[in-house]
Amino acid sequence: MYQDFISGCHVLEELFLHYDNDSRCPAWNGLVSSPSIKRLNIYHNLPELRLKAYDECWFKTRSLIYLEYSSYVTEKYVVDFGSLVEARLDLRLIDDDENENESDEDEAGEDENVFGDVKDLVKGMINVKTLHLSLILLSNKSRCFTCGVIQFRYFKTSSLYFESDKERGWQVVPLLLNNSPNLETLVIKVLSISFDNLTHTHNLIFLC
Repeated sequence: MYQDFISGCHVLEELFLHYDNDSRCPAWNGLVSSPSIKRLNIYHNLPELRLKAYDECWFKTRSLIYLEYSSYVTEKYVVDFGSLVEARLDLRLIDDDENENESDEDEAGEDENVFGDVKDLVKGMINVKTLHLSLILLSNKSRCFTCGVIQFRYFKTSSLYFESDKERGWQVVPLLLNNSPNLETLVIKVLSISFDNLTHTHNLIFLC
């Protein structure tokens, strides 16, 4: 019924899917199919209920220009992002909540058979020029992402933004930068750093 509603909106250009009800499964089944949507915003951060609702994501959105996607990684992605120029990804693995305080070194010896694979999601963003990433997605445990990083050498990305308040994920950054030949602007935002018993917000901007 949900997709039938979207399909009936032939001139729909913006779609917001925000779900934070912790007592009921999301109505969305993981599919967005629309030839007209240009801006898509998804916020689903309830891992147990999300798993009950869907384990794959399908984005059939050939006109999509802007994507903001905050959720837990699914097992499979099928995407059509031919027009996408800007994306913001804030994705977690299912067991990230239990390991928020771990560093990259702590994760290195853990079981790599974790739920979630974002390779196809990343590969579908070849035309994206501005990309925002949360560093938790770049953690050692998310090796499914590092496989997609190798494809960045073919991407058109010229502006890259990292944002984090954790120790995890930084080890993959050099790999990502070395595979970004078109990069012109790099922004690293560290949300909270302890310095002289104070918490500051820092923005480090490098023009390549």
